[in-house]
Amino acid sequence: MDRLLKALDYIEGHLSDELSVAGVAGAACLSPFHFARTFRARTGWSVMAYVQARRLSVAAERLQQERPRLIELALDSGFESQATFTRAFKRKFEITPGRLNRVSDNRWQAALTQPLNLTAKIGDRTMLEPRFVDKPAFKAAGLKGRFDSATRKQIGQLWDRFNSLADTIPGAVDRPSYGICLPPDTAEGAFDYYAAFEIKEDNDLPASVETIEVPAQHYAVFTHKLIGSDITESLWPTIEMIWERWLPASDYEYSGGPDFELYDERFEIDGPDGPRGEFDIYIPLQVK
Repeated sequence: MDRLLKALDYIEGHLSDELSVAGVAGAACLSPFHFARTFRARTGWSVMAYVQARRLSVAAERLQQERPRLIELALDSGFESQATFTRAFKRKFEITPGRLNRVSDNRWQAALTQPLNLTAKIGDRTMLEPRFVDKPAFKAAGLKGRFDSATRKQIGQLWDRFNSLADTIPGAVDRPSYGICLPPDTAEGAFDYYAAFEIKEDNDLPASVETIEVPAQHYAVFTHKLIGSDITESLWPTIEMIWERWLPASDYEYSGGPDFELYDERFEIDGPDGPRGEFDIYIPLQVK
């Protein structure tokens, strides 16, 4: 059974219980990092945002079917108080829980979040086979942004800004450039991402540029061929396959370091119809 299907079943069966990313990940037999990233890739939701949306939707359905005390409903929905429950409910449905059964307008029902049905399967895609490399530590300089599942499409805008100032970074190695991704550090799956060049020295960097040191690591390297001109959306199915299928079945586990995309001479940012070519995805590993 797909591990995410197990996780979704677990969430549905424990909506009234205390839930955490780590707890749901354990039900899926995945590490919290793997699970959070895979869940976001497959569903477009962060784990806890989906949990809250489902809890509020169940609460709305209960309000239509029965007359529970609001404080009881709030606690059953995972909120610490009736006030925080009411605020979240109103943000989602644009109506307070107390008024739900007092209005004839049912437009709020369009905001209900139904249980996810992962009909899109990844089993019919050709499994990528990586090569393995040991890469020394290196330093990179560029622009940093913070993203989550809702804003990841804006990574392209970060690259646009980076490309406009790339010539001002002294000591930048001609190629390659890197898209360096740090592990998510919140329950919502927010992560830091750098669009950067490798550098030898960090003297005289522009004020807007930040540096990051990537440690020496053993990597699985996957080559991704760009499909279409939207790099982020083209990349996501490959990321999903790596974290959901390849890594759990391998003899390795994620080491906890940054992973990154490497863009070299095989990739053309200014092709006739937009970006084209291929690039590599580096996943840092350690033996299980």
